[in-house]
Amino acid sequence: MKTCYLIGKIAALGENRILHCCSSTVYLGAPVACEFSYGDDFPLEAYKRSVLELHKLNNSDSPPCGGCAHLIETPDETIPEFTYFTSIVIGCNLCNFSCIYCSYKNGDYEQGKKERASIKPTLQNMLDLGIINNNTLVDWGGGEVTVNKSCHEVVQFLVENGLFQNINTNASVFSADLEKALKIKKTSMQISVDSGTAPVFKKVKGRDCHEQVWENIKKYCNANSDLVTIKYIVLPENWDTGEFEAFVKNCVCSGVKNVRITAEYKAFYNGVYEDMLRKMAELLSISYANGLNVYVDKVQFNEKQLAYYNSLAIPSIIKRIEDTQGELQNAKNQVFALQKSISWKITKPLRSARRLFAKGK
Repeated sequence: MKTCYLIGKIAALGENRILHCCSSTVYLGAPVACEFSYGDDFPLEAYKRSVLELHKLNNSDSPPCGGCAHLIETPDETIPEFTYFTSIVIGCNLCNFSCIYCSYKNGDYEQGKKERASIKPTLQNMLDLGIINNNTLVDWGGGEVTVNKSCHEVVQFLVENGLFQNINTNASVFSADLEKALKIKKTSMQISVDSGTAPVFKKVKGRDCHEQVWENIKKYCNANSDLVTIKYIVLPENWDTGEFEAFVKNCVCSGVKNVRITAEYKAFYNGVYEDMLRKMAELLSISYANGLNVYVDKVQFNEKQLAYYNSLAIPSIIKRIEDTQGELQNAKNQVFALQKSISWKITKPLRSARRLFAKGK
């Protein structure tokens, strides 16, 4: 039986429909579960029927999820029963950027397009139904959170109800609410910068605010750098070595600990994947050399592509392991020296006391 562990566990709540997952960003065709509008009650029964139907269709001659790496053969033929979502994706429709890789780079924010209705009533309904709870991750994707007024209310609502959020933002506008959520460990944050210099930033992101973004990144990292990840979407326009080096330097200067590297999927599937894989491995190497933690998106790689990438990346990974082992050994040596120093400070007075005691006798 073919199955996907994401079905019935993840839902992307769009403006007029619910998707079973977000793999459309990679595989260009996530199946639709049911119709939906922001602010409505969650269509639970329609969603449950859709889950069962999708499991059946994925075992037909034309599976809707065919080609997705998450659709796998399993010996168990039992269709999992829906209980609650481990993750939901919500978003906003307005954005103040015009990124060259985005499908919605039409300047909605500047054109005065109206903000969609608040999703807060829907989330309250989902909490009442028990299909989201404090084990559910709420992932903000699409649009820019900080320029959508209703989103601030929803962020606070989720914090108050104990749900952890991941905020995808361009960091062009600083948010005190998000800074506070970082400090109390109720959110993580992913910021796509996709560049190292101001000219390339403007070319890729469509806005001239490179310095402001990095200033805000520094503030967020000061709040909680463990929960902030800076994302670099690699594409031909930004994969120059000097650009990578400038990006990593900015990360280090801003207190960044975590970096995520991903391929721009349109370019990746349009035949430049070998160049892209080499460039991703190069950015990995530069990031590791500067002490950054790195996550590389590899879900879209087939076996051949993954093998090629690994052949490029493994030397950097091995060196990072060796460096980490060296750092651990240095730390152990420092702890040993400290213990020895403390021991000497304690035992020296004791020895003196014993000698005095012996003379007294």
